[in-house]
Amino acid sequence: MVTNYLKPLEEERVYHLYNQGNNHEKIFINDENKRYFKEKFEYYMCPFVTIICMCLMDNHFHYLIRIKTWEEMKESIGQFRGLAKFIARMGLMQNRTIASMVVSEMLRRFFMAYAKAFNNMYNRSGSLFRKNFRRKEITSMQYLRNIILYIHSNPSKHGYRQDFRDYPWSTYNEWFEQNAVREEFGFDIYTIFGEKNNYIMLHILKKDSYDENQIE
Repeated sequence: MVTNYLKPLEEERVYHLYNQGNNHEKIFINDENKRYFKEKFEYYMCPFVTIICMCLMDNHFHYLIRIKTWEEMKESIGQFRGLAKFIARMGLMQNRTIASMVVSEMLRRFFMAYAKAFNNMYNRSGSLFRKNFRRKEITSMQYLRNIILYIHSNPSKHGYRQDFRDYPWSTYNEWFEQNAVREEFGFDIYTIFGEKNNYIMLHILKKDSYDENQIE
C-alpha cells in the first residue's frame, strides 16, 4: 500500500481516492447534490478511469478507480475543450506520463466544476474541499478486497444507516452484478469474493472492523 498522497496517478494502476469538505464542512446538502456530483464525476472521469466502487457521504466521498491506458484515453481527448492543447503544452514534462497528467487535469476540472456549482447554489465562496485529495495505490489483492468492504460499509461506520445495504449512494447493491468479470482490472472479481453469498457475508461480518489508517 502506497500512502504518498501526492504521488502521480499512473495508468493501469488502481487507487482509492477520497477527500472531505474543507474544515469538515458538508459537500452535499441533499440527494440532488450527490446525484450531480456522481454525474459530473462520471462525465469528467469515465473516459479516463474505470470506477470499481464508490460511496458518497455528507462531508466526504470515496472512489476506487483504475486508471486507463493512454491508448484507451486517446479517443476521448477531443470531447473536452482545451485538453489537446494542455497535453501538447505539458508534453515536455519527463517525470510524468501523459495518462497521469490527463487524469490529474480532469480531476482538477471536475472538482472546480462541482465546487463552483455548489457555491453558486448555496451562496458561499472559498474552497469547498480539503486541499490535496487523498490517493492510495492498491498493491495487493487483500487490500483490494478490504477497501471495497470499507467503502461499501461507510454509511454504517459513520452512522448514516444502521444497515449500509439500503444506502442509495454507494455501489454495494449493484457492484457484484456489474463487476462479475472485469478483465481490464487484471483480475477476476470472483477471485476476490468468490460467490455472491460470500460477498454479502464478508460485508456484514467486517462492516464495523475498519480504521481507514490501518487497512492493509
